[in-house]
Amino acid sequence: MTLELQVKKDNPKVLHLFWDGELWKSVSKSLFINEVKKFPPGLTWEELNSRFSAAEEKLAKRYVLFLLSRRSLLSSEVEAKLLDRGISSDCVNRIVEFCVKEGYLNDPNQIERFFSRELKKGRPAKAAYFKIKQKGVSCSDLRAHYEHALTSERDALLKWLEKNKKKINRDDPKEMRKWIAKLCRRGFSTEIVLRELATKDL
Repeated sequence: MTLELQVKKDNPKVLHLFWDGELWKSVSKSLFINEVKKFPPGLTWEELNSRFSAAEEKLAKRYVLFLLSRRSLLSSEVEAKLLDRGISSDCVNRIVEFCVKEGYLNDPNQIERFFSRELKKGRPAKAAYFKIKQKGVSCSDLRAHYEHALTSERDALLKWLEKNKKKINRDDPKEMRKWIAKLCRRGFSTEIVLRELATKDL
């Protein structure tokens, strides 16, 4: 029984690993090929699994630390990137646990910074909530940060209104309705929009 390597025909970034003629794993070619080529011939199934597991963890850890050296990421983003590279779910969990333990990953701080950054740009808490939720963050992790961000939503709206005050004609009811609809589409609550447009001295 032998290990065979084959680049996927319709996707040269993917490397297929065959054992005894049957597809065993599909992994990232750029990440794995040099390491797998070092495996000696004549390995038993047990030896192959042991060597591959060790190589997988080493390569996954190196890859994640490279990513985190470039920018901060959420645990969910790290998980997605590793799984996309063909890393097994068990290995992904170990790498994420390692990064959290060593302080390389800190989801609460990252989520808080994200909400703060979005609010500083004049974007509402609701829009920020759905944007970061798309990154795979669980609702339970987001809820506390979202509720805190809601307290700053009024400030975000006021900042947006101040920035765009010259464009808004408060004396034109039709135009005001358009602005209300636009702000609501941006994620601001209707109640806050109506109150601030009615009372804010533009």
